[in-house]
Amino acid sequence: MIEIKQRETGKVLGTFGGDTLVGADLRHMDLDGADFRGMDLSGASLESSDLNQADFTGAKLHNTRLFRAALNEADFSAADLTGAQFGSEHPSQAADLRGANFSRAILRRANVTNANFQGVELASVTMEFANFSKARNAVIPNYKKNLR
Repeated sequence: MIEIKQRETGKVLGTFGGDTLVGADLRHMDLDGADFRGMDLSGASLESSDLNQADFTGAKLHNTRLFRAALNEADFSAADLTGAQFGSEHPSQAADLRGANFSRAILRRANVTNANFQGVELASVTMEFANFSKARNAVIPNYKKNLR
């Protein structure tokens, strides 16, 4: 069993019955301030969850679904978000990433269509083939990148 704890207080926010969070169903959960540092959440479903101020530093989120997730001020520093799904053709279905930190993160083939990027930190981010179409308030650093 895995306990998901609050990063500052250590309070248990939720438990998951498996021995890994790969492919976990964590939809519609209140995980405000959760500590996911270094965890593997590949293929997990985090849709419609409250993940404000969650810490994903160094985490692996390959093909993780984050539609409609609240991710204000979440920390994705050095996280691998290859193929992560934040975006949607419908703005109301896209993630809210205001103030999130993606410094040194990998967003290869990630979809952030219509996601709110107001105040997001994208320093030294890798974003080959990322879909930033219609991403709201995104300020993309001026360096070599391959965007769709």
